[in-house]
Amino acid sequence: MDRKEHWQRVFTTKGEQDVSWFEALPATSLEMMESAGLGPETCVLDVGGGDSRLVDALASRGLDCLAVLDVSGAALHRAQQRLGDLAGAFTWIESDVTAAWSLKPMDIWHDRAVFHFLTTTDERAAYRAHLRETVKPGGAVIIATFATDGPERCSGLPVARYSAETLAEELGAEFAFVEARRHEHQTPWGATQPFVYARFRRDPCVAPILTEKDSTAPAVFAPLTVLREAKRQRQLPSLHVPPVCLLDPDGDIVRWLKRTRTGRLSATWACYHSELYEFDLVGERVGVVGCAVGAPYAVLVAEQLFVSGCEVLFSITSAGRIGTRAAPPYFVLVNRALRDEGTSYHYLPPARFADADAALVASARAAFELAGVEITEGASWTTDAPYRETRAGIADAEAQGVLAVEMECAGLYAFARAKRQPVLCLAHVTNTMGQSEREFEKGEDDGVQASLRVLAPLVRARVGR
Repeated sequence: MDRKEHWQRVFTTKGEQDVSWFEALPATSLEMMESAGLGPETCVLDVGGGDSRLVDALASRGLDCLAVLDVSGAALHRAQQRLGDLAGAFTWIESDVTAAWSLKPMDIWHDRAVFHFLTTTDERAAYRAHLRETVKPGGAVIIATFATDGPERCSGLPVARYSAETLAEELGAEFAFVEARRHEHQTPWGATQPFVYARFRRDPCVAPILTEKDSTAPAVFAPLTVLREAKRQRQLPSLHVPPVCLLDPDGDIVRWLKRTRTGRLSATWACYHSELYEFDLVGERVGVVGCAVGAPYAVLVAEQLFVSGCEVLFSITSAGRIGTRAAPPYFVLVNRALRDEGTSYHYLPPARFADADAALVASARAAFELAGVEITEGASWTTDAPYRETRAGIADAEAQGVLAVEMECAGLYAFARAKRQPVLCLAHVTNTMGQSEREFEKGEDDGVQASLRVLAPLVRARVGR
């Protein structure tokens, strides 16, 4: 028996008070709607409304922009008969919520006890698709399901139980959590059913990159697959890089190695998109990839380095100064990065910052102190668009304690946390984003000597290895 047949049978064989979900007055639903700004002009959709008394309560408050959706035509007919002539003013949709149906944009989506019957991933994905199509930007979503200690079955069907947190995870970043309430529902025969009611607000500004992302799902395309094919095509002897590797987004170190002939091109680096040079630093062989600018490219290279034998990855990137703490140039040990780029959202769920590994930062701090290297520690802002840094954006970053703006750290730290790899970023603050006459003065050899002096204590102390 499919879902429609099941619920048709229920509503044709049982009376209003013969089902566990009956409420003479849906008080919790109404309270949460009022908190969402319910008024006479509000448009409300009641999903799985059936013959619920919610539509009566809303009509009594003067609302006329009401829609009720239910898979059972019998349930809708019972509600229409009860409302009489008033029913003609409302929209009635006979459909499974996961099937094809449409409605004009609504202010409030209300669902009491439908979502927990959707026990497959595909069903919940279809539900979310209708949410995005139906709820206005800034509109409210109110969903009530059995709580985590609620029944495991209802009306003979299995259900999924939720907390407010797991409901928020299911809806995703586009729907911001607002509030939750626990409700002990009393059935007509006196049994208690624990429910969780959760209210969300549809964020009017969430980009597609934040929706339908599951950062825990396995990828279908692996870096080792690419490298093995490149090895075959190029007839490389092996896939091997030094255990210590460095990203040099500005390319200054790589250019210096070429100019001074102190480094050699790797014979085993298989990446299609970059070259890797090897050189010696404090008795350790170090691999460096130049010009890996921006989080997408930096993370692509990082993925391939770690499957090629890299044990710890450092990045030294030039950055713009936020605030007026000191005059450039100087270095910042980045302990977290503001996520104003796209790459990190493929590795970690949405959050304001991507954090460095605390133990790795502590090891680096100790190495710098032992070597007598002065360095500032703090947050950076990772952007995808350096020519779109605005005064408002800079002020917001400064208010959050950010010291520098760069283009890689958030993506690298998200990758590091998701893949449990040691990555540490340093920002070489070299400019004030065009606010001074003389900018991008990095020092000796375009800052190469300063960068190597900062890198040396980390390599010597075997930080991250």
